Amino acid sequence: GIGRAFVLNRRVPKLANRNVRKALTLALDFEWLNQKFYYGGRIRAKSFWPGTILEATGIPSTAELLLLSDFRADLPPELFEQAFELPAAGTDDAFRQNLIEARELFKAAGWNVVDGELRNAEGEHFTLELLSFDADNKRILSPWIKSLERLGIVAKIRLVDISQYVNRMRKHNYDVFVQSYDFVIPPTLEARSNFHSSALMGEGSRNYTGVNSPVIDFLIETAEAADTLEELVAASRALDRVLVWNYLLIPLYAYDQRRTVHWEKFGRPPHPKYRPAYPDGWWYDADKASLIENISR
Repeated sequence: GIGRAFVLNRRVPKLANRNVRKALTLALDFEWLNQKFYYGGRIRAKSFWPGTILEATGIPSTAELLLLSDFRADLPPELFEQAFELPAAGTDDAFRQNLIEARELFKAAGWNVVDGELRNAEGEHFTLELLSFDADNKRILSPWIKSLERLGIVAKIRLVDISQYVNRMRKHNYDVFVQSYDFVIPPTLEARSNFHSSALMGEGSRNYTGVNSPVIDFLIETAEAADTLEELVAASRALDRVLVWNYLLIPLYAYDQRRTVHWEKFGRPPHPKYRPAYPDGWWYDADKASLIENISR
């Protein structure tokens, strides 16, 4: 799965614009967060199925192009021309360039800075409510809030109790929230409930991003109808590609290999690609254990 992310709700009119969502993505300095909070130990997902055969990489394959060609007018041209990369920063200069690009994207979407505040033609101020039930989220939200201030945006954390949080999630009553965002393999098991337009408005639906797109519907249906692995992979990669280029989430970090501290007295299988065999796949190794006993003596 994609790990932890800020989820943007497209049902909110100001977040329905892709330029706005990309600008908000540019305003997060992941490299700084990673260094300051995680000692550089986190990786960032560029896919909804990172590290699997379903991850979209490079430019679309011939099989993907066959699925996407009818929708070319509705997709960003970059999707066909380059590999997807999240904006990188880590230095003041690089991040300043990202904020300049973000300001231009806001301008293209009709939002301009007036007296230090980002406003649209109607004079409405761009504000964001960041919904959370976990006070610890303040740690990762605060640096983003400060960066958004530089763009004239006022973002505030709304801390609620769990019952109110669940109620607001059911009604899709939020701008942004922080969530561990997991997807199972194959995506056909839950892509419909997460991204299909049929799950858009129903109360309690899992379409948290509010995405409503004919091309996404088509790709989900194509993946569900696949008869071969090749067909499933092509449709899933095309779907992954459309999702990431739409900036529906701002990924914070991806799940990487499980870190386990243990006495070196166990035999264990090689680390599998997707799921560690801990602890049920480990076994007691008398030879290793005797080494530890000798050292401790």
